[in-house]
Amino acid sequence: MSALGIGELITNIGRDADADIGFGAIGNYLANKKAKRAAQEAVDDVEEQNEEILKSISDYYANNGVTEATGGKMSVGDYVNALKAYNPDEFTYDVQDFSYAKSADDFYNENANRILADVAKATQQTAAGAGVGRGTGAAQQIASDQVAKNEELWNDAQSAYNADRAQAYSEWSGYTQAKQNEMAQKANAYNQKVENLGAISQLYLDDAQNEFEDTLNAKIAGYQGLNSAKNNLANAGTADAGFYNFFL
Repeated sequence: MSALGIGELITNIGRDADADIGFGAIGNYLANKKAKRAAQEAVDDVEEQNEEILKSISDYYANNGVTEATGGKMSVGDYVNALKAYNPDEFTYDVQDFSYAKSADDFYNENANRILADVAKATQQTAAGAGVGRGTGAAQQIASDQVAKNEELWNDAQSAYNADRAQAYSEWSGYTQAKQNEMAQKANAYNQKVENLGAISQLYLDDAQNEFEDTLNAKIAGYQGLNSAKNNLANAGTADAGFYNFFL
């Protein structure tokens, strides 16, 4: 069919027995064109809104200060490196065995010979005063007194040895404990450092996860909205066929 002017078109429709149908087709066509334009504008609006929402999400997470405060991805690297660098040997004190080279001999009175001689002299003088200074009994008494005195000297030496060894062990034990405490403090400090780095990196990871989820949810909602708008646009165009069919 050749193209008709709008006046001729309306005249021809008015002459037709189905004029009401013709005018209805024109009205439907014009209304549909308006609806189609509105549907296209709705699609454009949804696309623009989706872009604005995604940009807003990106801008928020780019400027919320978390990345700057935590160091971003570097915070994760710092945490992992700290874990890798941990060496338990650095926080363990190599305890040396207790060593003590002295014996009771080292504490035996260095004047023992003189003391024993004095004991013998005193016993002999006592015996002489009793009139038995050169007898067998005097000699036996001298020997007995010297043995007793020697035992006393050895007991003193043993006591001094025990006390000195106990003091040395106490000093060794105290030093060992102090070194172990020092290592424990260093280990605690390192563990605290690692824990802090982990907490900082977790702040960054949580923020990144939140941004990912917010972006994903926005894209899903945007896709759904855009898909609905495009369906409306597609349906808005179907009425065009009625108008064109009228002239076939």
